Amino acid sequence: MKFLPRSAAVIALALTAAACGSTTGDAADTADQTADATAAVEVVEAEPVADEQDEDVDDASESASSEVVVEETTTTTAAPPPPPEPVTASTVPETTSDDFPDILAAQATPSGDGFWRFDVTVSSTYDTPQRYADAWRVVGPDGTELGIRVLTHDHANEQPFTRSQTIEIPADVTSVTIEGRDQANGWGGGFLELDLSS
Repeated sequence: MKFLPRSAAVIALALTAAACGSTTGDAADTADQTADATAAVEVVEAEPVADEQDEDVDDASESASSEVVVEETTTTTAAPPPPPEPVTASTVPETTSDDFPDILAAQATPSGDGFWRFDVTVSSTYDTPQRYADAWRVVGPDGTELGIRVLTHDHANEQPFTRSQTIEIPADVTSVTIEGRDQANGWGGGFLELDLSS
């Protein structure tokens, strides 16, 4: 069914009335036929108006749902909190030894769920492929080894050197000691203490 704009419906009504009057010539018949045509035009015209109202309601619903999405997007795109500050320490050993590596610097950065990333700088100037610093570790205040970073080769051409390890630290531990290990002589040399409570 084709819908006509309001001005076209008025013209169609006028043409219908004129046609009815010319075929019968009776004024009463013309009035009845004009009323029938008017009713038909009004019904046809009423349907598009209802559809337009439905479209307005749909548009309003879509606008409302879009606004909700915008609000949700706004609340979910908040900037993440800044990363925690790392804890750092460094030292210059009073004496260097050819028996043990020295820990020159350390940085501990919390990475969530009780884990910390340790970046440790080691000096072992005596390193050769035959004997070298082969590990560093993180020790709790009671002497418990909390984590170890094994070094699988010498670093004779890279002195000092920095290596990293992520280690789980119990919540009740607020300070740790970082020590180095020599392949032949064991744990010893210059060490560092880090306060993790800050």
